[in-house]
Amino acid sequence: SGWKILALASVTAALTGPGQTLGVSVFVDHFIQDLGISRSQVSTAYLVGTLVAALGLPLVGRTIDRVGVRRSMMAIGFAFGLALIAMAGVQGLATLTIGFFAIRFTGQGSLSLVSTVSVTHWFDRKRGTALGIYATASAIMMSLVPVGLNLVIEAYSWRIAWLVSALIIFVVVIPIARFGL
Repeated sequence: SGWKILALASVTAALTGPGQTLGVSVFVDHFIQDLGISRSQVSTAYLVGTLVAALGLPLVGRTIDRVGVRRSMMAIGFAFGLALIAMAGVQGLATLTIGFFAIRFTGQGSLSLVSTVSVTHWFDRKRGTALGIYATASAIMMSLVPVGLNLVIEAYSWRIAWLVSALIIFVVVIPIARFGL
């Protein structure tokens, strides 16, 4: 039913957290310290990655329209997982910028987009209500992402936190896309 899709889409939207500013923010000091770059360089890399990523989103939207939300979310979830794995291996400013592009394009942009579209496909008369619930539920769940990331960073390392994020995407988002939508 539409309400089940709404719940699942809220979960997938919340799991864009590692690609969102609130998720990335917990890594900034680690990038500065371990990569030997300045806060300004991290900010610039994030800006460039975000702007370039945004340019591709109309294409993603067209693809979702053409192939559907299930296939799109599976592919996007897989790509986002790979991007998170790549973030665990960044070595300097160039790879950090590429990593920011990848997580912003696949997670913050594409996975958010396909999650929202999946809700809009199921609701006509109550679309505004459904999207309001979706926005609220995903924001509440997403607010837990920085807490979880910090726990993994403190227990292991910031690189492991990226890998754990990837694993969660692979075991939650892809099955939701395949079996839940």
